[in-house]
Amino acid sequence: MPETILVVDDEEPVRKTFLDWLKTSGLSVDVHGVPDAESALVFANSHPVDLAVLDWNLGTGSDGLRLLEDLVEFHPDIVAILVTGFANLATPLEALRMGVRDYLDKNQDLTRETFLAAVRKQLERIRPAKQHRQFTEGLRQFRESVEKIL
Repeated sequence: MPETILVVDDEEPVRKTFLDWLKTSGLSVDVHGVPDAESALVFANSHPVDLAVLDWNLGTGSDGLRLLEDLVEFHPDIVAILVTGFANLATPLEALRMGVRDYLDKNQDLTRETFLAAVRKQLERIRPAKQHRQFTEGLRQFRESVEKIL
């Protein structure tokens, strides 16, 4: 099952660019984009999300870190890449604790290559952990079935 990537950015051209880069990357991923925190939470409530690409400033007084805090409620293992034009204002330690694994600065060299390199790097970390969780869950279900039979 491919990993699900959710792109949250209030600027439509930026969001569409990121989605286009992901869809044409050759990566085996399920990609979705939404403009704001509310839409992201509605999506996360009914879909698995493995990786979130979050804009730091979501425009409506919300920010990517606050959104990540809420997304963790639905998906405790979610990993995030924070995209910001305000890298100097970012709080790396707090962000790391919450699941942010990379920062991309819109004011620096944010290119298709740097964006996809960051996504690939996180997918390489997510996949083994996800496989382990699925294996463990399968084992738990198997044990329950055996216990019912016995």
